[in-house]
Amino acid sequence: MEKISFAVLSYEKCGTSHIAETLKYSEAVIIGEAAGLHAAKELLTTDRPDAAIVAMELSASHGLEFITQLAASNSTPILVVSSHSELLYAERALRAGAYGYIMADASTKKLLTAIETVCGGDMYLSRGVQSHLLRAYAPTKTEPVCSAIQEKSHSIVSAIAEAARGNE
Repeated sequence: MEKISFAVLSYEKCGTSHIAETLKYSEAVIIGEAAGLHAAKELLTTDRPDAAIVAMELSASHGLEFITQLAASNSTPILVVSSHSELLYAERALRAGAYGYIMADASTKKLLTAIETVCGGDMYLSRGVQSHLLRAYAPTKTEPVCSAIQEKSHSIVSAIAEAARGNE
């Protein structure tokens, strides 16, 4: 495995040391730690790591805003490491611009897998969160009318598109 460089970031000075400690004997290389938005942006711009790990430990709302601002100003993939409930915050973190979300008590192996995944441009979520999100967005047995309407709408739109192509 090629060494992956990453920065450990936080909106406040806390929560980053356990991440650095967890990964210090791995194939990943920590290029720096920063607390606060200005310092985090500067580190990402100057050192250009393969990924940014954001420690979201205290206030989740501050952490989500921090992620939003980082993602808006930089293209470095963001992995959130948090002690906050995955089921409550993973989707919010993704909407804020993160590429992944993993619990702070995850094993070193899972953390490395998450880092490699986001560095590859893919999203990382635990199986539990993946399953939760799929169930939330998949049609259920109580929604057959909605599904039927959606399928009919799709077929109508497809037919209109076909007819338009034929008239060109």
